[in-house]
Amino acid sequence: MPVKPTTRFRLSPIGLSVLAGTGLFLLLFLRSVPCVQTTPGTFDRYLLACYSDVQTSFLTLGLGAGASPFDGDALALSPLLALVVFATTRLATVLGAPVSGAATQQAQVDASVTFFALTTVGLFVCFLTLIVATGFFGRRTPGRLSRDPLLIAASPIVLAVGLISWDLFPLALTAVGLALLATRRSVPAALVLAVASCAGTMPIGISLAVFVAVGLRAGRYPAAKFGAAWVAGFLAIHLPLVYTDFGRLWGYYRGQAGAEPGFGSLWYLAKLWGFDQPHAGSVGFAVLAIALGCFFGFLRTTGRRPRVGSLIAVVVLSTVVLGPAFPPQTGLWVLFAVIVARPFRRELVAVTITQVCYTLAVWGWIDGALTSTQSGPYWLYWLALLARVGVEVWVLAAVLWDVLRPARDKVPTADLVDPIGGELNDHPRFGTAPQPARSDTSGLSLWGRWRRPLAAAAIAVVVTRITFFIGAYVIQWLMTTEQTKPEFKWDIWMQWDAHHFVTIAQEGYGPEIVGGNAPAFFPLFPMALRALIAVGLEPVHAGLLISAVGTFVASAYLYRLAELHGFDGERSVVYLMLFPTAVFLVAPYTEALFLAGAIPAFYYGLKGRPWPAALFTAVAVGTRTVGLFVLLGVAIELARRAWPSWRKMASAVAAMVVASLPFWAYGLYLAKVRGSFWTFMDVQRTGWGRDFTGFTDGFLATWNTWQGDYSANQIFTWRLEVVFAALSLVLLVWLMWRGYLGYSIYVGATLLIGLSNAWYYSTPRLALAFFPFAFMVAAFVGKRERAHTYTVLTMTVFATVGLVAYTRGAWFF
Repeated sequence: MPVKPTTRFRLSPIGLSVLAGTGLFLLLFLRSVPCVQTTPGTFDRYLLACYSDVQTSFLTLGLGAGASPFDGDALALSPLLALVVFATTRLATVLGAPVSGAATQQAQVDASVTFFALTTVGLFVCFLTLIVATGFFGRRTPGRLSRDPLLIAASPIVLAVGLISWDLFPLALTAVGLALLATRRSVPAALVLAVASCAGTMPIGISLAVFVAVGLRAGRYPAAKFGAAWVAGFLAIHLPLVYTDFGRLWGYYRGQAGAEPGFGSLWYLAKLWGFDQPHAGSVGFAVLAIALGCFFGFLRTTGRRPRVGSLIAVVVLSTVVLGPAFPPQTGLWVLFAVIVARPFRRELVAVTITQVCYTLAVWGWIDGALTSTQSGPYWLYWLALLARVGVEVWVLAAVLWDVLRPARDKVPTADLVDPIGGELNDHPRFGTAPQPARSDTSGLSLWGRWRRPLAAAAIAVVVTRITFFIGAYVIQWLMTTEQTKPEFKWDIWMQWDAHHFVTIAQEGYGPEIVGGNAPAFFPLFPMALRALIAVGLEPVHAGLLISAVGTFVASAYLYRLAELHGFDGERSVVYLMLFPTAVFLVAPYTEALFLAGAIPAFYYGLKGRPWPAALFTAVAVGTRTVGLFVLLGVAIELARRAWPSWRKMASAVAAMVVASLPFWAYGLYLAKVRGSFWTFMDVQRTGWGRDFTGFTDGFLATWNTWQGDYSANQIFTWRLEVVFAALSLVLLVWLMWRGYLGYSIYVGATLLIGLSNAWYYSTPRLALAFFPFAFMVAAFVGKRERAHTYTVLTMTVFATVGLVAYTRGAWFF
């Protein structure tokens, strides 16, 4: 008797994932039920570890009393999420929830229960959408869906934090956008990612990562098309709010970027340990922007073309580590980053354990069971936080290593180079690094290599001194209307801070010098002044001589450095000499001496010569506070050239330690004479008003001086502060685009401090210290003689304006 064949029912990977996800979400819902509030008042949700913002937000925003999530001075929710919450509230009303302006407290609680139920159903749909979409961009073979959705569907992280907030909504939209990208629909992918970016801020970073990946691998036109579609979608959703009330929209994004330290971040831990930084969000955002810009520029200029998932993980994990707070639901984004970049057992186990443990620890911390005030083991929270951050940094380092060493990346296969790539897989995985045209001086003698730079520097010093001196005195005489004979006075070069330098050189850093604010000025320039005064020179002549010698050294090395980058050396020197604030290279100020240290330091850093670099870096460090950022940039360049030789790395580290000695010596001296190592920072805040307030606050305070009771000179100068701040940001973007890591770190770190003051101070003079401006102008001009001619003509006019303003004693930076 023949045996009848049996038909076995077998679930597909997606079907199995959906089934597992349904079961997990049911457990998540049941786990959340004890925390659903049914009566007015409060109760301990944290100890039950099932807290949710969903019902709490409904009650605190007054939605049960008829309020709108769009009310208030600033949006409490992202624009699209606020719209979804508004629609959910209206749907709850249709279903019988007692939402009205006259609703009692109990009625509002009853309405919040309905709202929570509807939101839970919506988030369940989002969770299933996330699972299905992951099947289209996870690891797979062509023609089949991925098994990676199961990693999300069965994740304990989802069980722990899935219903804390609405994060599953933007996460699902992001997954749909990536699925569209993986199936060769880049423009629809951009539009969906734009919608996701309106529902949360993390998708904005993910969209940036995708945009960079498209640009690196497919070129400018596909990147422009993707970017244009994303911007159009993003603006389309925001336009109604922009039109009706831009202030609330601005308040939301400003609050997101400039938040204070919150639970779960390294900033918060530092605050607990006594190192509070109330503007942690601004600092973290700036550091993140600079770091990602340098990283993307490095990829472009070295020919590396990483996977989309790797770039997404870099952005997400960097944001998480540097962010001002870490709400437990952010673990969903960490899980997503791991799945798209390194979905391997070791990473998944480590991330899952640390995220779940941190979630339990933070509930104990907020509840008070893990705090010192409750005599609890508060160190458990610290340990959970550090373990979580440590794993995130470890995964980030592994992803970066995959990017730098693509051969070790285990995700690509012979059949599928990039699971999310889609159309990008049609382009080569590895690009060609652009090589600048550099002048070949290898066959020349030492004199042959330096003859032209030294000649150009000497001519620059002599010509600028003659023309600036003659111009200053002609202006002085022409603008003097009294009946007096012209007199040649050196004193017109002693303006503003020049007097302070001379006073410090003659009298030191005592508490009565410069109103007690002398420590703001680093000691090398006053020390050089003191030495020359001691041999009989007048203070003004000593200052002018130091500036002349400093300008000569800086110009010679700028010439060589420009040639090293493929630019015209002589023109670069001319552009520096004609910078709008170039008068400070002539006057008794620190700029020339600082550049005489900074420019040679970078030259030798790019050459991989640590000890000459250390010598000149020490000059920059001893001259100005921002010399520390020169040290940081030079250290980056030395490390790049020393790696992977540990001997060379050790030499570079030792050289940079030596280069920092002026800083430590000055701090110890201040500790002895003024009582604190950090006196130079204290007087910047108390004496010069340079207190950290965040970037938007500093900009608005500077711009709003138009309404203040100030002179026309001051108001116009503050406008110029804003202009030069913008130009400096343009320079930073250009440096990152060109892949100049050392310069980018130096300029970026300096701007981070300089643009975060209560007002913008001396930004145009600070821009003079950004000597790569000369390279940017040289790159713009190229070999076009006419462009060079008119550039010089324009810069000469502005340099003359600076000369007039300074020598006439007007407030000029």
